[in-house]
Amino acid sequence: DGPNWSVGVNFLSEIDVCSWNNGLISQDPNDTRMTGLYCQPVMLLNFVQGGLNGTLPWELSLLSNLYFLTLDNNSLFGAIPTELARLSVLNNLNLANNSLTGTLPTVLGELTALGQFSMSGNNFGGTIPTEFGRWTKITFIGLDQNHLTGTIPSEFGVLTAMEVFFVSEN
Repeated sequence: DGPNWSVGVNFLSEIDVCSWNNGLISQDPNDTRMTGLYCQPVMLLNFVQGGLNGTLPWELSLLSNLYFLTLDNNSLFGAIPTELARLSVLNNLNLANNSLTGTLPTVLGELTALGQFSMSGNNFGGTIPTEFGRWTKITFIGLDQNHLTGTIPSEFGVLTAMEVFFVSEN
């Protein structure tokens, strides 16, 4: 799967990690319109419509300073690696509009720094984990267009910062 991520940006190639973006991004971590990754340390991975194909590598969890991970509108499939719960400073996790499957890992409830979480347009089943009620800083949750069942956890009642919650078409 990893070799399929190298097209156009040298991602996961043998060259230095800070050269993977092939010069496609600025070094401004506040510019979320860029494509590639921000270095010193790696804080941002933004590959929207990046042509990525394959499973999510658990090794993403080794980027301990990762603040922004958005891989929406690609061809990713399989389950979300539970190791992503190690990303303790992650603020934005967007894996929308891929072909991800399985259930939403309950361990992601440990991502208490999350402000935005979008898994819309995938093939997740099961219920919404009650552990997501730990996200007291969350402002946006997108879970629409999946195959989720059950009710909205009562734990979501304490998410007073939440402004947007999409859960339709499940």
